[in-house]
Amino acid sequence: MPELNFRDSRSSSGNILNADSELDLYQQKLWFNINFENNKNPKKNLDPNLNVRMFSCNVDDYWDLLTQDITPSRKLCNLFWLDLPWRLLEKRLGSLNILDYGCSTGNYAINFMEWTDVSFSYHGYDVSHKNIWEERCALHDNLKFTQYKGEFRLSNLSSEFNYFMSQSAMEHVNHDLTYFQVIADYLTDIKKPAIQIHLIPSAACFELYGLHGVRQYTPRTISKISSLFPKAICTLFCLGGQASNEIHRQAITIPELNNTQDWRINYLFDYDRLLKKAIENDMSSPNLDPSFYALVIESGVNTTLLHA
Repeated sequence: MPELNFRDSRSSSGNILNADSELDLYQQKLWFNINFENNKNPKKNLDPNLNVRMFSCNVDDYWDLLTQDITPSRKLCNLFWLDLPWRLLEKRLGSLNILDYGCSTGNYAINFMEWTDVSFSYHGYDVSHKNIWEERCALHDNLKFTQYKGEFRLSNLSSEFNYFMSQSAMEHVNHDLTYFQVIADYLTDIKKPAIQIHLIPSAACFELYGLHGVRQYTPRTISKISSLFPKAICTLFCLGGQASNEIHRQAITIPELNNTQDWRINYLFDYDRLLKKAIENDMSSPNLDPSFYALVIESGVNTTLLHA
């Protein structure tokens, strides 16, 4: 078999073998081996400007706003979005002009309108057109969507953006460092305060999700991103932990491997109750194995608005 080369320096994981495309058995094994090796030494060669913190909040304040049947990591991500200091962000940045990279259907635009009373404009970018885009733009004049092809480039941006976000998107991007370099160049040009918030999978997702995207992230690989913003305040929030991961493993991963129904089908109430308890437990314990990460990069400012 000829040697296949998936190495690429434009990827934070150093490879671009993407499980979103159809992989043969050899490539699947290679994907697992590459990611297993890439997730080693998570605290080596860290960017000294990257501050790693635990995320915690009052779960009771938000739990009833969360969809019951989503995964533990998505529950944690939505708790993070809900707990953002939206009013303080608006005060610092002015009118919030959001760019959502890898937006898919734009669900987070709808979520934000339900979760906060702060007004904002939203521009979602994705490589695939979604039919619901036109419907949502007709209903909400603050929304816009764009399908782009190839690499995301500086020409895709206008001077309006001050809030850059992604939710479970960067792991699917072959050249994730290229995207972040574009944003770094853009922020250098506009010389205005801005914030980036990227929700990205941790190494725990390697076992929990299996073949999925290009990579998972660790503080070591995330340091390749934060180092592109040396003058910014870079904070990596650890979401969830071992208890949340165990719920995912028992409720979702093992049933999928056994080709049986996961807990959310027949035991949704119990799943939701146990997950809430697990999340609260993780928030009060040292975070040894986070379920997901929230990378926050605050540019053009001297103090952070976000606290653990």
